[in-house]
Amino acid sequence: RRRVRDDFTTNYLAYSTDNGAFYYYLTEKNKTYQETMIDIKAYAETEGIPYRHWLMDSWWYYKGVGDGVKNWTAMPSIFPDGIHTVYNLTQWPIVAHNRYWSSNTDYAKQNGGEWDFIVETEKALPTSQGFWDYLLREARTWGLRTYEQDWLYNEFRDMDCTLE
Repeated sequence: RRRVRDDFTTNYLAYSTDNGAFYYYLTEKNKTYQETMIDIKAYAETEGIPYRHWLMDSWWYYKGVGDGVKNWTAMPSIFPDGIHTVYNLTQWPIVAHNRYWSSNTDYAKQNGGEWDFIVETEKALPTSQGFWDYLLREARTWGLRTYEQDWLYNEFRDMDCTLE
């Protein structure tokens, strides 16, 4: 019960950019997501909408082979001043989406990265706790509150290592 009571993301209203949302792979005309999210915050304040956090879907990070995650960092075209700028200006903690890992993910040793991954044709699976510690530690610097590992059914179904 305490965990449920203390879970920020289930207790407070969020602004979502997930599939089905108006700003899913869409921004205000001639604006970046950085500008759009800052405008949404201003609108919410004007209208008295009590958003306390927001969800970034898959539109913000680098994709690789098979549309999987190549690098889970913000593209400058999306957040020219970095995600931390949006967090600092809105004070909205972030729920951040992550798709399955691409076989050419920058994090895998097989691709010149630092971490152990099982790499198959299109997808990869991290096998090092150190990788997760690093990824989440870095993400907290730009406002991550909750990590969403999505598309697990694809990863499970499409990788030999999960079916053995």
